[in-house]
Amino acid sequence: MLRTKTVVLTLFVVALWSGVTYGEEAKKDPVLISVTSESTSSVAPDCAEIHVGVSLKKATPSDALRSLMTDMERTVAALKKSNIDEKDIRTDAISLRENVIYKGNESVPDGYAAAQSLRVTIRDRSAVASTLQVAVDNGANRFYGLVWHVDAAKQEEWREKALPDAIAKAKERAKVLARLLGKELGDLRAFSERASAPQQQREYARAANSADAVPVGEQELKVTVTLTYELK
Repeated sequence: MLRTKTVVLTLFVVALWSGVTYGEEAKKDPVLISVTSESTSSVAPDCAEIHVGVSLKKATPSDALRSLMTDMERTVAALKKSNIDEKDIRTDAISLRENVIYKGNESVPDGYAAAQSLRVTIRDRSAVASTLQVAVDNGANRFYGLVWHVDAAKQEEWREKALPDAIAKAKERAKVLARLLGKELGDLRAFSERASAPQQQREYARAANSADAVPVGEQELKVTVTLTYELK
């Protein structure tokens, strides 16, 4: 009989201790709520990048490379003369390979192909079309596309102005959700922020003598914040 009472008492203590442990764990794991908000704005790009190049074929690799260097030097010199700074002209890629043609099921050597592409930054938006024309008139026979850019300093300036608005929206949304859940907002437990770079799409435009042929348009800047609150 004494043995039975001891067992019952032990089980009761274990159960009681388990209840205390559960209560402590519950206090360590409060209910959290996360809200996300964003602020957006459309801005005009500050500069553009054009991607142009020279591609040719010659009988020997030496001739192909020599001709490529000659044409590319002429293109670069003309770009510099049109007020493009040397630091804004960069080689993207250069290649030299044997060219082949197919006659039936057989491949036949057909000279050597050489190519070089340039990335040219144009800081005067009104000069995009004319700069492209200069490149084409002076040796470039490939146009791979155009990318508009918003200056990094302008992006950061806009981000600093937009961040308070995004945070205020997120706070208000958190208050509304807490109220709908019958709770109140407690301490802020976590915060994250992400600024999205403007979408940069290449435009395959034709060379033209007027800047109107290459409209600038606008790009969207976005800052997104996420706030995590404890509910009480």
